[in-house]
Parts: sequence; C-alpha cells; structure tokens
Amino acid sequence: MNSENIFDIWRFLGKGTPFVVRRNEWYHLSYMVTRGKPKGHYGEAYGYRPTDGKPENGITEEQMTDCCGCGNWELIENLIENADNLKWSRLDESNTRVRDKTLF
Repeated sequence: MNSENIFDIWRFLGKGTPFVVRRNEWYHLSYMVTRGKPKGHYGEAYGYRPTDGKPENGITEEQMTDCCGCGNWELIENLIENADNLKWSRLDESNTRVRDKTLF
C-alpha cells in the first residue's frame, strides 16, 4: 500500500497499532509505529526504528517519528510474522483506545 503519509496508513488500519512503515525508495528509513496522536488530519506518530525486523540497537523506547505527515510512506506488510496472534490497540471514532484481537 502506498500512501501520502503515516496517518493515511494508520486510518486505513482502523487506527490500529503496531505496524511497520518505510519511506518509499528510502529502504533504510523505516519505523515500527506503536502509537498515533491525532491533531487534525495529521498529528504525531511514535515508535522506534527496526533493523532486519528487530529494534535498532535493541532500543524500543517510543520516539516521535520523523516526517510522519510527509508523503511517500508505505506499509510493510511482510514483516508481520504471526497475524493471528496480534493484539491491535486502536482508536475508535472518538479517539478512545480500544483493544481488539482481530487484525482487520
């Protein structure tokens, strides 16, 4: 899935987290998005940088994702190892956190 920004992907996923994105054609700039904080149509996305599917330098502390409102982000679907066991944390229409055991 190609997208204009991380928040387009986040809304496509029902405001669920976590998910992995990367800047299109910038393979080295990817993020595991663990939380979205909406502000209007955009906002702030938090997470950490993965390398080979694992946290870069073992760091999983949430940091604000650079350029989350910029274009050319894409969802990296092939890094989801076991979709059946994912427990999504998503936001409902009023941006209240909801726990869900289904992927979509």
